[in-house]
Amino acid sequence: MTKEMQVEIPTVYLLTIACYGNIGDGELPDLIQTWAERKCKELGLEKRLHKMREEKISNLRVRLRNTLGKELVDKLEEEISMVASLVKKALK
Repeated sequence: MTKEMQVEIPTVYLLTIACYGNIGDGELPDLIQTWAERKCKELGLEKRLHKMREEKISNLRVRLRNTLGKELVDKLEEEISMVASLVKKALK
């Protein structure tokens, strides 16, 4: 017999789980992140989640530039952009 329960989660925690995921790896953390993303959409928090993800990527770029150097990161971004455009063309 399974019981259902409800848990109240502050909005900031829900957004954090949706943006950064849950601690660990595997199916359960992925499931929790997917659930949090879906819940954010239901609650109309998509714009806030998108903004958090943009900030996360921006911070990652800064850390990568500081670690690997600007030239290497620029070259990597260029290569990734090229691969992404090839994938888009292949999917059409």
